[in-house]
Amino acid sequence: MALALSRLSPAAWSSRATPVGANPLIQFGDSLLILTNASLRPSAASRLMQNDVELLSEAPACRLHLVVQVGRRFESEYPEVPVVLSKGRYLIVDLDPEHARALSGRGCYALRPLTAGETIFEVRRPRVAARVERVPAIEAALTRISRPRLEARLQRLAGFPTRYSTSDSFMGALAWVRAEFGQMGYDTTLQRIDVAGATSHNVIAERRGNGGNARRLFIATAHLDSVNSDGGPTASAPGVDDNASGCVGVLELAAVFAEADLENDARFILFGGEEQGLFGSRQYVEGLSVDDRRRIAQVVNMDMIATVNGTPRPSVPSGRIGPVETA
Repeated sequence: MALALSRLSPAAWSSRATPVGANPLIQFGDSLLILTNASLRPSAASRLMQNDVELLSEAPACRLHLVVQVGRRFESEYPEVPVVLSKGRYLIVDLDPEHARALSGRGCYALRPLTAGETIFEVRRPRVAARVERVPAIEAALTRISRPRLEARLQRLAGFPTRYSTSDSFMGALAWVRAEFGQMGYDTTLQRIDVAGATSHNVIAERRGNGGNARRLFIATAHLDSVNSDGGPTASAPGVDDNASGCVGVLELAAVFAEADLENDARFILFGGEEQGLFGSRQYVEGLSVDDRRRIAQVVNMDMIATVNGTPRPSVPSGRIGPVETA
């Protein structure tokens, strides 16, 4: 069997007659993967191309494996493994079954054979409200968003040579964002985290609301660190989209609400150690008090917000990955 990628959405395929319609299908976000005969004759290949399908791999089905990785851990640790298709956290790789079994369970990733007929992950399209209710407080907040401020902060963060979590350059970026929060009037703290035996930090900025004991907690987060998977810890890693964009988004939210009359508590967190294995966010959650856990009303996580990351419209990956459990 060979692996092909549909250029149409799953919804489009369901209403379209196609010569490959009888082949096993795998939903992979907003695309469909098709397991088809590897020994395609030219005429068969032409029919595939005419139906908006691209042949990705002629590897036997037994060699196709699904990887669900934390950050870019699998790609960083095994750069020699051919990647057939990448959706960031989700990879399809060409790997000998025996080699795959040897790698399974070793690191911050899940690895298993690709299975026909499964949904690897879904993409949910934003709902369009029938009627948009105008909320004066939100409209007023939107007027305070500053594009020049966003651009200036993005350039500043991307100016650090790298934001590798345990580097001096990361500590410089950490000090800068903490100062930015401080200038907006937020109380800031640093949370020390362990990153595979080394030290890094999360920075947390908070403002109390005026709602008394009934206050809820709203949290906005992003990861501050960046990596160069091919070059290693000392290589250039400006990380403009991944994830300076998310960081300046969090900073802008903080700026927008710095002068607002808040009933509930607002907390803004920039994590370290995420690209190396979600260390910052995991340790932050582990340290949350029972009271704070109960008070959380909403969490907004901003990751790579500068692009739509391969989908024609903004979307949100969702759902479980069948039997795969990530590390």
